Amino acid sequence: MANEPAEIWFLTGSESLYGEEVLEQVATQSREVCQRLAGGPGVHPRLVWKPVLTTADAIRRTCLDATADDRVVGVVAWMHTALADFADMSGVELLMIDAATDYRSFVNHLRWNSGYHRLAQRL
Repeated sequence: MANEPAEIWFLTGSESLYGEEVLEQVATQSREVCQRLAGGPGVHPRLVWKPVLTTADAIRRTCLDATADDRVVGVVAWMHTALADFADMSGVELLMIDAATDYRSFVNHLRWNSGYHRLAQRL
């Protein structure tokens, strides 16, 4: 398994209330986005498109699968309406990392989020 290429999974979130026709369009568009990103310069891990996720259980299961797969080095999460909706559906806190993010602030943010979620679970 050590010789297998690294992968980044491209996840797309939506809601089933939009109907099958819209979900098919979202799937087509997300495949196109994934293909364009995969073809970009400097993209070394293989970008792998995953089917559109419409429930918290599907998001959770896919994230667990990604965590368990040694080839997966990360995920890209795209919500066709809003990224916050993806977090709400999956029941997670989002942490955005950009060029200004340093290690110390990243760890501190994770620590505070962890404490908040433990407290919130007990309420």
